[in-house]
Amino acid sequence: MSGKLTLIVGPMYSGKTTELLSFVEIYKLGRKKIKVFKPKMDVRYGVDKVRAHSGIEEKAVAVESPEEILRIIDGDEKAIFIDEIQFLSERIYDVAKKLIDDGIDVFCAGLDMTYKQNPFETTSKLLSLADTVIKKRAVCFICGEHNATLSFKISGEESEIDIGGKDKYIAVCRDCCHDTRCTAIRDKEYEEEQSLAWRTSLVDKASALQRAKELAETGRKVLVSVNTVGSAIEAYNYLTKHLSREDIVLVHGRLSAADREEAVKNIPGARIVVATQVIEAGVDVDAEALVTEAATPSSLAQRAGRLCRGKETLEKCREEPPEVIIYEPKKHHPYGDAVPATLSLLKELKRRGDGVEWRLLDDRVEDTGRLRSFRVLVESVENKAWEKPVLGREQA
Repeated sequence: MSGKLTLIVGPMYSGKTTELLSFVEIYKLGRKKIKVFKPKMDVRYGVDKVRAHSGIEEKAVAVESPEEILRIIDGDEKAIFIDEIQFLSERIYDVAKKLIDDGIDVFCAGLDMTYKQNPFETTSKLLSLADTVIKKRAVCFICGEHNATLSFKISGEESEIDIGGKDKYIAVCRDCCHDTRCTAIRDKEYEEEQSLAWRTSLVDKASALQRAKELAETGRKVLVSVNTVGSAIEAYNYLTKHLSREDIVLVHGRLSAADREEAVKNIPGARIVVATQVIEAGVDVDAEALVTEAATPSSLAQRAGRLCRGKETLEKCREEPPEVIIYEPKKHHPYGDAVPATLSLLKELKRRGDGVEWRLLDDRVEDTGRLRSFRVLVESVENKAWEKPVLGREQA
């Protein structure tokens, strides 16, 4: 028996994710096996969860490509749920078709239009495959009526792929969208709350691991995030020569279920956590510094998202800024050409005296200089559009 595709679309704040998670709850109540996915580039609410604006959330696996979903699932799931579908490539059509042909129900939620009122190609393509389409409406920010079908951009750059929340977008109805009352505003309280004086550096591997040791010795919690199991074991072996094994936790995908559970249990008390990409898929870490192999910008942002998360750690990071220390791996697998492209872009930023804002979606100016949003790296490298003019928008 074939599965069914349900597509939930609408503007910002229309309850798309809430609707998606309501279906998740139904399947969970029925004790049916499910998996929830999200695009890796969406780090607004953390790296390992789907969260609605209402506050409800569900653990999720972040993916860069639709094909990863097929590699991650076990095949006996009853339903697959995907949020922010517009940020995945059009190949999600083929993945969704295979899933429903295999008898798995698929639920997708996402925007149907950009703020410029252009259709998202991924969402449009899925419309032709969907068995059920749920069109959501939001409350118009201007007139207060429940008739908003458009997302209006109030800050940021002109790119149509520009992840954000209340700091960037409001929902409006068609009448108010063309009304002069629709003026740009900024949520300064939100930006101030989330602003940190990030320190990003590019070093060689030996210097990076030495810095991890030094930071741990001063009492800071360090996440060492690498791209392969081999690199994780190498980093772990180096660090255990200088620090007690009890102070270091190693987490990677080849651990047995029992060993992984034991490792995760020891994370809160560890001084250093060494991990592969498994850290991006549901392992809870709250560190103050990141030492990482170069990867795609979205993966780096995911890893940096493991810093300064809790209230206590956030306060520490305000007093002593978080460090993001990046080094080039011996091999660029599994990220390929994105690794040198990312490193080149980071070197160009450094040459200009700029740092990286790893949390907020807009550039900021600190006493030490300008911080360019990680979104610039994502758009430049992962959207295959790296040109100097992208970086060349000098501050007025």
